[in-house]
Amino acid sequence: MKFKSFSSSNTLPNLMMLIFVNAIRVSFIFWVFIGFTTCQKVSKNDNFSEAIGFFAKEKSLAKSYAEIIVEFKKENIDYYGKGVLLYANAKAEYDGLIEQLKANLIRDEELGGSPDFQAKLKKAAETRVAFTSFVSDKFIRDDPQRKNPLILAAIATVPELIDALNKVGKSIWQEYRNVSRERKQEIINLLNTNKWKQFHEISKAVIG
Repeated sequence: MKFKSFSSSNTLPNLMMLIFVNAIRVSFIFWVFIGFTTCQKVSKNDNFSEAIGFFAKEKSLAKSYAEIIVEFKKENIDYYGKGVLLYANAKAEYDGLIEQLKANLIRDEELGGSPDFQAKLKKAAETRVAFTSFVSDKFIRDDPQRKNPLILAAIATVPELIDALNKVGKSIWQEYRNVSRERKQEIINLLNTNKWKQFHEISKAVIG
């Protein structure tokens, strides 16, 4: 039996890459599980559960891409600053979308007929795709080992993400209208938990 040999200079980086990719996979599964199980306490509506799970997945996705920026900062120093800025822009817009959704829920205003919600949704989709596309192009694309299932499963175009977010918003809005006052507050709290982390918090966790 023949074994593939590795030089000592390549073995450690390859091992570190394998550990990092697996950590991203575990992080993704964990946050989707948290989003799904938490929303089960609020409703048995499958569409609602999937909607909250989608927000949790997007939060986890953004965190994973931010971790890649931090992890490979030294070899992509020219792109690091822009990556941080794009993350900050996308976080602001996604958090703004959640705030607008909460406002529509409280006012009982339909999302399809809300110019404010549609504007926030479009901006959130555009900035998220701009961020993840940039990281994919500058930090991931040249190394096939960094193309893990989480990255491959991400929605990559603005129209697709707009469509998905519209469906998510509709499911949450429909659920909110049909539950008690206490459950309404639980939904609001649940939306708050899906706001993105600050970049410096992610960076600190990666660097240690």
